Amino acid sequence: MNSTWIVVKLLAGFYLFLWALVPVTGKTNASFSHTSTVSGVIQAGTWESQDNLGCSDNHGHGDCSKLKFTDEKFDGQKIYVSLKNSGADMKTSGKYEIYFIEKGNPKNGSKISETLPFNPILKDQELLLAFTPTKSGFYMFKMIDEDHPGKGVQELWSGKIEVRIKDKINSLSEIHENGNTEKQEKTNISIENNYESSKVENELSEDSVDKEGHT
Repeated sequence: MNSTWIVVKLLAGFYLFLWALVPVTGKTNASFSHTSTVSGVIQAGTWESQDNLGCSDNHGHGDCSKLKFTDEKFDGQKIYVSLKNSGADMKTSGKYEIYFIEKGNPKNGSKISETLPFNPILKDQELLLAFTPTKSGFYMFKMIDEDHPGKGVQELWSGKIEVRIKDKINSLSEIHENGNTEKQEKTNISIENNYESSKVENELSEDSVDKEGHT
């Protein structure tokens, strides 16, 4: 009897142990979260204001000038071009050269001048460049900008200028021919005047004879 009671107590204690163990080892749907709060100020980046050519007043290199050739012409002695700045003031001096070819595009010809400097051109100002040609053919001016932002060395070409120079021999011949023509015209005028004078004298003489005959 005592042994049976002991066995019952042991079984009861074992089941109580199992019942207490199930909630600890069983699955759970509990979730944990951790939130940290950070305070501070976020500053947006600052960019230089640029135009569509990548030019900026604050880039610290080059300038924002915008040059263009206009009004190419030849007046019979010299060729001229105007270089206009429609952008900001130039910060440094510029350079230009003159190219020549007898037929075709002067870009494919030869450089006939030294690399010549010109002073900085201010905003909306123009600079007149001139050159005295010595041959008939086609000429172009080339401007060189070595400090253009975003482009490095930039080349700008003027329009093509046609030049026709008369040879000295032909010019002298024309002068001689013109001189002979003027002399011949003066001679003809003199002959005509002499003829008219003679005609008048003859008419006067005839009138005198007629009058003497009547008397």
